[in-house]
Amino acid sequence: MLAAVPAILVAITFHEYAHGKTAHLFGDPTPKYQGRLTLNPIA
Repeated sequence: MLAAVPAILVAITFHEYAHGKTAHLFGDPTPKYQGRLTLNPIA
């Protein structure tokens, strides 16, 4: 169970990055202005 935590963190990070990148590609500047277009899970 404990070994799954890093894998889940990586999966959520990529998932949320994809949301931000897709929004940015469709013309929404909000993710870029908020600094969300990064793979840093803390940002």
